[in-house]
Amino acid sequence: MASLGNYQVDVDNTTTQGGAFELMPDMYAKMEVTSGEVRDTKDTQGKEVVLVIDVLEPEEFKGRKLWAYWTISHGDPANKGLKRGKPLFDRLCRAVGVFDPQDTDDILFKSFTGKLGTNLGGDKKDSTGRVIGKYDDKNEIKHFYYPDADAPEPTPEPGVITTPEGKAEPTKPANDNKPAAAAAAAPKKTPWGTKK
Repeated sequence: MASLGNYQVDVDNTTTQGGAFELMPDMYAKMEVTSGEVRDTKDTQGKEVVLVIDVLEPEEFKGRKLWAYWTISHGDPANKGLKRGKPLFDRLCRAVGVFDPQDTDDILFKSFTGKLGTNLGGDKKDSTGRVIGKYDDKNEIKHFYYPDADAPEPTPEPGVITTPEGKAEPTKPANDNKPAAAAAAAPKKTPWGTKK
């Protein structure tokens, strides 16, 4: 047991807590990396960058944060984390105009534009493969735009992406995208065959 001495709770510290987390809508956003570190991957066979990315624009989302954990090197070239993480880090470096970063400080506080979207949380499984819950949905950078002369496309202005009707694009489907009529018409199956 560890003693706390004569510790007293300050009730004022308990009245204000973090608000409910809400996903940002799909948008083009100006952002910057505000913190970065390099650490070993969980299997200790590679390195990953851990980045905190702040939204700068649109103004109504200024200060919102994203976290990125990207594997940038690994002893196994077929590693799934490496195949996903290194291209993302390479795109970020090009977007901020740094082609030979020696340290994470080289990419800090350099603004870039990207398209934000939502990564839908999948099943959370235990060590036996049994589903024990769901991961939360989270915002992530889906596309980077480059300021250099060889950029394949122009950089869009920051703003929420809207549909032709003027509404924000949905970040996830409202249903499982199966037509209701087809689902209703499908015969029910039993262990011994199709029910009539």
